[in-house]
Amino acid sequence: MLARVRRWRWEDAMRLGRLMLDRQELSLTFQNFEAERRPRAEKIVALARRNGNSKREFSATGAWIRDRMMK
Repeated sequence: MLARVRRWRWEDAMRLGRLMLDRQELSLTFQNFEAERRPRAEKIVALARRNGNSKREFSATGAWIRDRMMK
């Protein structure tokens, strides 16, 4: 997962650099960057929330067994 995050940051930096080469006003450059990257970022956030919600809760017995195994 960490490697994927690093790759996304690298891609974002490269794309922002390319947009800056257009020599537009910086506020317009950042607006364009956000409009381009926001849909992907929202998909990633939605995926992370879905994955985080799939963690199962243990019953009292399951928690007791887990706690004993973690010692």
